[in-house]
Amino acid sequence: MSNEIIEYKNQISAEIAIQEADHLVGIFNPYLEEAKGWVEQAKTINIVDENQVDDILKARELRLNLKKVRTSVENRRKELKEDSLRRGKAIDGFANILKMLIEPVEDHLEKQEKFVELQIKARKEQIEAERKAELDKVEADSSFYDLKEMPQATFEQLLATAQQTYTLKKEAERKAEAERIAKEQAEAEERIKVKAEAERLAQEARKMEEEQAKIRAEREQLEREKRQREEAEAKEKARIEAERKAEEKRLRDEEKKKAKMSDEDKVKSIIDTLKAIRFPEMKSDEAKALIADLEMDITKMINKINNY
Repeated sequence: MSNEIIEYKNQISAEIAIQEADHLVGIFNPYLEEAKGWVEQAKTINIVDENQVDDILKARELRLNLKKVRTSVENRRKELKEDSLRRGKAIDGFANILKMLIEPVEDHLEKQEKFVELQIKARKEQIEAERKAELDKVEADSSFYDLKEMPQATFEQLLATAQQTYTLKKEAERKAEAERIAKEQAEAEERIKVKAEAERLAQEARKMEEEQAKIRAEREQLEREKRQREEAEAKEKARIEAERKAEEKRLRDEEKKKAKMSDEDKVKSIIDTLKAIRFPEMKSDEAKALIADLEMDITKMINKINNY
């Protein structure tokens, strides 16, 4: 018997019966002895050259032999485990038959034995559920209390305190909600006022801007008119100055010309000057009469000069 088998047998003897261990040793020891022989031969194989044909064939033969031992062991292992599984299922079946027979009767007897205890437990659980429902109505946390064991007077005091707290809480919530609504309404009204004021200011700003634009336009128009007027006045002044200078030149020229003219030509010049006089058209009778007198005087002057 190989040393490995003996050592493993000693390890499992504490877990299974000695007869069972000996039975397993008898099954697996021949496989181990055969495999050890092939392993010893395999240690002598060392291929270093492709011409070692005999050694290559020997290596194949040894590998196949070892494979045969390994597969045989695996098949035997499966067979043994299947037997163990079938045996285990059979044992479970017998145990379940007894269990199915005994457990219902055992449970029934336990209930009969603990009838009073179970009734007390059921009543306490009902009390606990009812008390919890009462506390839930007032939103009280019942997880901190042993409601099933609590004396009735203590629970009534706890419930009264919880109801008072609940009433105060709801009143505080109602006030808080009313304050919130009032605050929101006030904020909404304030936003409306602010918006209206902003619109009013914007409208005033637009109006002011329009007025300022109008003032700027009027000022620019006045400045343009002033420039145009100044330019026109400057042109008119220049024209008058030019006419004055031209008239002065004309008069100087006439003076020079007159200085060279004979008395007859000078008299004739006076007549031409008088004839050239033109009076504006008048509207009133007095003005028309004045113009008529002046025209008659001029005619008399011309006749007087002609008779000279």
